[in-house]
Amino acid sequence: MDAVLWPGLWMAGASSLPSASGDLWLMVCGFAFFCLCSRLHRAVANNGRYRFTTWLMLKLLLVLGFMGVLLRWTVPA
Repeated sequence: MDAVLWPGLWMAGASSLPSASGDLWLMVCGFAFFCLCSRLHRAVANNGRYRFTTWLMLKLLLVLGFMGVLLRWTVPA
């Protein structure tokens, strides 16, 4: 369930992006689908070595948030 939940939430969040974001939602959905397939394969094939994604996703969210703050500060409005 964990293998499908996080990428599914990413896809749901990307579908609610405003239209001004262009193709960003498409890239996020594509990346999330790739992650979903990869994690699902890892969960089924290598259950002993499957990494739960809560900490991994938290790290990714922190990095993306930091990049967003940097972009907001550096790109003129």
